[in-house]
Amino acid sequence: MNLDLKLTQLGLRNRHFILVDLSFPDGVFEEFRRSYPDRYLHLPCHSDIAMEFAAGLSSFGNHVYVWGVDEAVNVDLPDKNLNVKFLYPKEGASWDGFEDKLLSFTFGKVYLPM
Repeated sequence: MNLDLKLTQLGLRNRHFILVDLSFPDGVFEEFRRSYPDRYLHLPCHSDIAMEFAAGLSSFGNHVYVWGVDEAVNVDLPDKNLNVKFLYPKEGASWDGFEDKLLSFTFGKVYLPM
């Protein structure tokens, strides 16, 4: 069973379950987003704000799961007792398709080293 379906089932059992997705540029959890649009937050490139947001949601009794945290993200929660959990992908970083994603943006120029 993939992670998206598993998290969707957890959302069915727990109405305080909130998923914060930091993946760039598109969200990873489409099934969860369709099932619970009010409990899914997609915040690409805003990881510092997402940590504060997750802490705030957790302080109101929610169970917050954050996807997309890597070694570059500063995981600094104001209170270490908050119910915020971090989900990591199994595979490591990959550059596959990165150039295509950069070129899909319509603004600016992309310079790639040879």
